[in-house]
Amino acid sequence: MVRAPAGVAAGRPSAARARTALVASAPLLLGVVLAALVCYPFAGGRLLLLDFVSGPHQPLLPATAFGLDGLDGGVPLAIGFGLLDRLLGQTGSVVPAAIFFPLATTGAARLLRTAVLPARLGAGLFYAVNPFVFDRLYVGQLGVLLGYALLPFAVAALIDAAQEPHRMGRAAFWAGATRGFSCR
Repeated sequence: MVRAPAGVAAGRPSAARARTALVASAPLLLGVVLAALVCYPFAGGRLLLLDFVSGPHQPLLPATAFGLDGLDGGVPLAIGFGLLDRLLGQTGSVVPAAIFFPLATTGAARLLRTAVLPARLGAGLFYAVNPFVFDRLYVGQLGVLLGYALLPFAVAALIDAAQEPHRMGRAAFWAGATRGFSCR
């Protein structure tokens, strides 16, 4: 007995799976393209913005890590920026800006919960490219931008937790991550 290849007998579910994968990955690809377009001019040197002063002169552990400057001074973010600077040098200052765009486009597209690709891409594009993002990028508030990028993930987790209470831990994690990134 000759068997048909998987997906042929069931009415081509492999094509449906490929379309679902495209719909899921298209916002991420859009974010990568946006990151490349925005961050390419800065690839040759250090990103110097108004509030973002990442450089070799900063200590790896900021003073806030020892409790000397309040409780929510953005310690994990400052340590992360310091590690990026030590590991990657000048390129490390561009990485947080480059990470923002794929996170923001993917998160906004996930909020729609629909398979209409143009709507998801439009949501991701408008969420990642707007005057608020330009202003935060211009003044160097990359921590605020990273928190803003995680906000749709937190909202989606809170919506899921409202419908299914056993998902409350996931919602708490995303809300905490959003708060932890946005304080610097």
